[in-house]
Amino acid sequence: DIRFLSKIVKREYLARTELFFEKHGGKTIILARFIPIVRTFAPFSAGIANMNYKKYLMFCVGGGLLWVNSILFAGYFLGTNKWVNANFEKVVLSIVFISLLPVIIGLVKNKFSKQEKN
Repeated sequence: DIRFLSKIVKREYLARTELFFEKHGGKTIILARFIPIVRTFAPFSAGIANMNYKKYLMFCVGGGLLWVNSILFAGYFLGTNKWVNANFEKVVLSIVFISLLPVIIGLVKNKFSKQEKN
């Protein structure tokens, strides 16, 4: 119920979320699969934005298949690489950093765009 949700989240944020999902909903659901933390909140945000369930389901399944296959093939090809086996910690940290990079870039862009408006 939107009345209950409006007590927790500002109406302005709900409206912005709805507009965002109208424009970028499909891409967001697919890309969220590849970004830890965001993966947890994307379905919740899609629900708040009243994203069409069939559309959500299509992008969710597509993103899931894309994510599973990319991780499967990356694991297969990288697992046979001697350098990767010798430097496994570096590889894992690099993967975590790369997966968080879009979030970091988005936060920095948001911060600078707010500063330019002032």
